[in-house]
Amino acid sequence: METIRTSVAAQSKVLSEAADQILTREPVGERRFVPLSSAAAVLRYASDFIPSWAGAIAIDLLPAVLVFMLSIAHGALRRQEQKLPFAERITAAELLEALQVQKALQSSGVDIDAAVAEAEAKEQSNIASFDLSGKGPRK
Repeated sequence: METIRTSVAAQSKVLSEAADQILTREPVGERRFVPLSSAAAVLRYASDFIPSWAGAIAIDLLPAVLVFMLSIAHGALRRQEQKLPFAERITAAELLEALQVQKALQSSGVDIDAAVAEAEAKEQSNIASFDLSGKGPRK
């Protein structure tokens, strides 16, 4: 209980010192309200208008920026649906595996040029097609 009393006394002392400092200050002089004309108000507060105007324009342009970003993402997704040449869709791991297969085929005597020509003639794609327009209804 004694610690609470000591704490309250210390707080009271600090508050009374702060109040004494405030009371010793000079009083604030009264300011007289002087209305401005419209022209003077425009000239005086013109600098405050520019940040507000810039913020409003930014908010107005935000939907256009979002649509632009969505169109870029949509275009990237559409580009992935196109048939890509084999060299653009192979990964590094697949390339290493293909080199190992090529070495194995060469050692077994297979004609690699004929096999490559046959594979390029087929032009297979690893992109799934979800176009169901050519199929009939499911039963």
